[in-house]
Amino acid sequence: MNRYVAIIALKPHAARDAVRAQHFRQSAELTAQMQHPNILPVYDFGQTESTMYRVSALAEGGTLREDLAWFQDTGQAIELMKQLAAALEYIHARGYVHGNLKSTNVLLDAQRRPLISDFGLAQPAGGVPSPYMSPEQVQGGAVDRRADVYAQGVLLYEMLVGAAPAPGVVVSLRGRRPDLPEAIERVVLKSMAQNPDQRFQSAAEFQAALERAVAPPIQPPAPA
Repeated sequence: MNRYVAIIALKPHAARDAVRAQHFRQSAELTAQMQHPNILPVYDFGQTESTMYRVSALAEGGTLREDLAWFQDTGQAIELMKQLAAALEYIHARGYVHGNLKSTNVLLDAQRRPLISDFGLAQPAGGVPSPYMSPEQVQGGAVDRRADVYAQGVLLYEMLVGAAPAPGVVVSLRGRRPDLPEAIERVVLKSMAQNPDQRFQSAAEFQAALERAVAPPIQPPAPA
């Protein structure tokens, strides 16, 4: 088709693992159904001999993890989170959970707009913990959109301080960035609450709270 694309392939030993191969196939099929400006388009999927592959749009900006320094600016981080929240709301409205949101799965186009990739490849319970995995994912419990809200909080923390917190650790954002408003720290802590009922209940709710946290205070009217 005379265009640059990205080809992602499973190594032969991984393709022989039935569970990993099924996850890879399901992720490709699910992503191909999504039509959103902040979701990486998948063009094709297939298998040749022992190699399974998928073909997607080429994200010229690389991954979010490779460009964290740019997003340590609060304004840039919040703008990226706004676009991620819109994509997650789109996914959740269709009855799906991403379940594998992390800085290596958020790709950037040439204008640094985020593109979500790799749906539904969340690590199974019992494996090596990941800082992006909610407690219910680690424990193998029921997972809903609030697991993605948890990952949103981790991503915001990672952008603002330059590294994700240790898995399962209650973070102190201002311990690493004292210049940040306490309101932003409260948003991060709430999104990463251990109990899903105590988190923001949707990506949109998370984003609304984040924007309130950085909004200038309303000044009282001047006296007559």
